[in-house]
Amino acid sequence: MDNVLTQWINAAAGQNEIFDAVMRTIANHGVTLMIILVAGLCWLGSPAPDMRHTGRVAGGALVLGLCMAELMLLFIHRQKPYDAGISHLIISPTPDGSFPSDYAIAATSIAFIFLFNRVAPVWTTILGAMAVLICLSRIYVGMHYVSDVLGGVAVGLLAALIVNWAYPHDSELERRLSKWL
Repeated sequence: MDNVLTQWINAAAGQNEIFDAVMRTIANHGVTLMIILVAGLCWLGSPAPDMRHTGRVAGGALVLGLCMAELMLLFIHRQKPYDAGISHLIISPTPDGSFPSDYAIAATSIAFIFLFNRVAPVWTTILGAMAVLICLSRIYVGMHYVSDVLGGVAVGLLAALIVNWAYPHDSELERRLSKWL
């Protein structure tokens, strides 16, 4: 089922140069754009303290999620779908393992934190849509299996839950960090 869904999403890759270019851009730069957007929302102008807190928590969830992925990669060595002949790769290959998708972790950890903290419904919707597009783009360009992305979403959710719980808005840590960040 994983192979079939991966091939179905990746099937159009290489068929339309404009769509391929859009998906390559999202796959390669979508997470960076999300981080820049969150940094701008949380630190430019005079954002509310709740928004700055959400930015700090999102950053923490992103870092924790990627650390969790690195630990998982010590034990899980899954071949990329393009190496297995399952997908057609339209971006540069990478040497790391396929499971879980770091891009899915990064994008969804940010989106989940905004969802949990309910500070900006419009931006939460935009960040959620960006996360979905990033996840789909990673399969479309041939970099990941569907299960790699779903695993990344699960790790992103877990990281967001942990950091959101461990770093509440009215904590001593929040009072100290709010002076610096």
